[in-house]
Amino acid sequence: MAEEQIVLSPDEYAKSKLGKQVYFYIDKQNSFSIEDISKKEFQDNFTLSKSENPQFGYTPHTIWLKINLKETNQIQRDWLLEIAYSGLDLIEFYRQTGVIWEKKIYGDLLPFAAREFDYRNYLIRLYLLPNSSQTYYLKIKTQTSFVVPLYLYETQTILKEKFLVEGLFFFFYGVLVVMIFYNGFIFITFRSLSYFYY
Repeated sequence: MAEEQIVLSPDEYAKSKLGKQVYFYIDKQNSFSIEDISKKEFQDNFTLSKSENPQFGYTPHTIWLKINLKETNQIQRDWLLEIAYSGLDLIEFYRQTGVIWEKKIYGDLLPFAAREFDYRNYLIRLYLLPNSSQTYYLKIKTQTSFVVPLYLYETQTILKEKFLVEGLFFFFYGVLVVMIFYNGFIFITFRSLSYFYY
C-alpha cells in the first residue's frame, strides 16, 4: 500500500499541523528496534492517524510514529518538528543518513539544559535537503497521558512565535511586579491592610 507524503511546495506556508498525516504503530511487546521498524516489509503494519492530535490514552506500550516528508523547493529551507506536549517521558527521534540511523533523545526524564532549543516544548531539527524525500521515525514511551501534537515549522516562524510569546510573558510579569511594589508602597505609607492583601 502506497503511503502519503507530506509535500512541502515552494510556497508552503510556514507552519502546519501534521496529526492526520503521520502513521503510527503500537509495539505491544516494547521490543522493536529502528532496524525492525524501518524494514520495507514492515511498513504495512503502520496505520494512518485520523486525529489532529494523535492520542493513545494511558498505555504501557511503545508507540512508533512515522513522518514522510517531500521537499520540492530548490533552495535550502530549515524545518523544525515541534512536539507540543512536554509531558512525554522518553522520545527517540530517528533520521537516516546513508545506511546509518541517527538517533536523538528527548523527553521530560532528561534535564531541560539537554535540549537543543531553549523552548517549552520539544523542537527537532529535520535537516531536509532541497528537492528530496525523507522518512523520520519517533519512538515514544511514557507513563503520562499519551498525546502527541505535531507541528512543522520553518525555523524563522517558530523563532518569531517564541519571541512573541516570551514578550507577552515579560509584559505580564512586569505588570505584576509593578503592582506588587505599588501596593507595597501604599501599604507602608497608609498602613492599610486592604493594599497588603492586594
